[in-house]
Amino acid sequence: MPAEKEQLIIGGKEYPFWSGPDSWAKAAHNPSIIKAINTGDPYPVRALYISGVNIVCTYPGMQDTIAALKSLELLVVATDHITPTAELADFVLPKTTLLEEEAVFQDPGAPCISIIQQVLPPRGEVKTDFEIAISLRDKLKARNLIDFDLLPWNSDREFIDFQLEKTGLNFDDLRSDGFFEYSAGYEKYRKVGFNTPSKKIELYSNKLNEAGYDPLPDYISAVYAEPEGSFDLTLLTGIRSMAYHHSRFRNHRWARKRQNEPELRIHPKTAERFGIGEDEWVKVETPRGAGAAYLKAWITDEVPEKIVATGMGWWYPEIAGADRGALKLNVETAIPYGPPWDRISGSAEARNCACRISRADLGQIPQQLLNVREAV
Repeated sequence: MPAEKEQLIIGGKEYPFWSGPDSWAKAAHNPSIIKAINTGDPYPVRALYISGVNIVCTYPGMQDTIAALKSLELLVVATDHITPTAELADFVLPKTTLLEEEAVFQDPGAPCISIIQQVLPPRGEVKTDFEIAISLRDKLKARNLIDFDLLPWNSDREFIDFQLEKTGLNFDDLRSDGFFEYSAGYEKYRKVGFNTPSKKIELYSNKLNEAGYDPLPDYISAVYAEPEGSFDLTLLTGIRSMAYHHSRFRNHRWARKRQNEPELRIHPKTAERFGIGEDEWVKVETPRGAGAAYLKAWITDEVPEKIVATGMGWWYPEIAGADRGALKLNVETAIPYGPPWDRISGSAEARNCACRISRADLGQIPQQLLNVREAV
């Protein structure tokens, strides 16, 4: 992008190593985007294009995200099924699934180039992200509405050919094995050094020092380490399920048969302390959360006494309302999206925060949530 535009990336000034022009990700700071939509600071954001993600159910502070999306003048969502995020859209664009796509990428876990192969041709009117972008570019060009063109390719395959141009490989050749292994350059650092300014292993970071941060690793205690009154437990939200990926597959029967309710893993002694039995509904609250989450108790000694753990992304396609039950059953409804934020990366303390639990009053839970198992 033009340099003057990159300087405007939201979060770039506050978190230059994550969001700035010279950062690794060059991505906007997510919670600052929500703030910008709701407040106009640092500048108004009045339209949003969302593809392949369900931020209503995956961002902490769900209430702020919903308010932000509702306030936009234009919201376009590309997706392969209707999600709580798509429910709020002005336009929903049918998007391909991974089984209908082709791609090539450098594998982060091994010295090889890997590919994604199309299993079946796209069905109906769906398009890939790239095809949607190309169509938008062409419509904007026809109206002289493009200030600078960042998309010189005209198809997915044309972009793949560009990616492979200097390798001497082509996509069809890669189909046979699905990957191409290349030399990792063992002990390459002895010749050219490491990828640091000094070319050495750096314990003292000059880059951090120049940006005004502590150049040496240090420990800063998390907020949850200092309990506030009755919020004397630590909530972990990183539990993963073999049936789901973030908020995906909640609309698949096979996944719901494996796990149909959001669990809260509780140590037996902790459960006894709060009078909570197996499979009972539990109310979870955090000090700065806007709401409470209702989760099913899973009594297990896999977690310590002071810890309760759950996963994220819950919603139910069959439950009425735009949020599809997420405002009750998704832990993100009980967790704020910061502050505090990590001083360098801007990450929020969302995967671990102080909390308190109690037996849920079933009268607080809509009957359709209590009967959700029978609805599958």
